[in-house]
Amino acid sequence: MRRYPEMVKLVKDAHDQGKVVAAICHAGWMLASAGILKGKKVTCVPAIKDDLVNAGGKYLDEEVVKDGNLITSRKAR
Repeated sequence: MRRYPEMVKLVKDAHDQGKVVAAICHAGWMLASAGILKGKKVTCVPAIKDDLVNAGGKYLDEEVVKDGNLITSRKAR
């Protein structure tokens, strides 16, 4: 989905409007593409940790992380 500018814009706009944006597993890549991770606490699967950190996220090794209107999780339960 992150290869489609319309989808990336949808996520960025929702975040910028204060709506809840959530990402599980590898969906953190969408957050990075939307440019909404700078300074945000996040978690994800270990395989994309470096990508989220390089996009400005502050990685936490936790099951679920909430930072403002952004919710991230390592995997679905």
